Amino acid sequence: MTMEAKTRTLDEAKQLTDVGAINRLLQETITRERSIDAELESMLLQRQELEGKLVDVHTSSEVLELVRADSEQMTNSITTTCNLAERVSSKVRELDLAQTRVSDTITRITAIVERSNCVDGLKSAMDGEDYEQAAKYVETFLQLDATYLEEQVPVDSVEGAQAETHRLMLREAKQKLEEVVRSRFAAAAEKRNHKDAVRFARLYSPLGLAEEGLLSFCGYMRSLVAMRAKED
Repeated sequence: MTMEAKTRTLDEAKQLTDVGAINRLLQETITRERSIDAELESMLLQRQELEGKLVDVHTSSEVLELVRADSEQMTNSITTTCNLAERVSSKVRELDLAQTRVSDTITRITAIVERSNCVDGLKSAMDGEDYEQAAKYVETFLQLDATYLEEQVPVDSVEGAQAETHRLMLREAKQKLEEVVRSRFAAAAEKRNHKDAVRFARLYSPLGLAEEGLLSFCGYMRSLVAMRAKED
């Protein structure tokens, strides 16, 4: 109700002389007052509710700030962990590569040492006419050469030149041993010396001449059977 309307109602009340009209106006006024009181009460309740919501909003804001701070801390922790994991992974790759290189080096060194041992042992066995041991050294060398074939380095390198030198030395010694085995077997077969014939026939296989040895021994056995048949 505006100020002008209130003033007009008050002037009208002053002019009233009828008790009934005055009572009606009083009741209306009381009703209006109660309505206003109810509106004020409702507004007060709304105010309290709004104040409570403002407190909740403030509290939620503080909680959100804590959540944001925790999230930033977790993000930083994850980033640090990822960086550490990446560094560790990089170190692991470096160590693995270094281990592979060391393993390759050890393999090459082992191959050189074993080949050298075979060449030296073959020469010593040949000098002592230990042809069985000499044949074993040849067999071992050939196996080593086949095993380390993938690890062979270029001939123009120090390791490659040394490996090639060992091969040449072994081929020469192997060729001499083959000549000895063939001649000794032939002599034993001609003299019908069965013990020596078997001994030297067995040396063909370690030299990589298994088929030739089998054919030679079979020929010897046929001639031996034929000779005994004649004697009978």
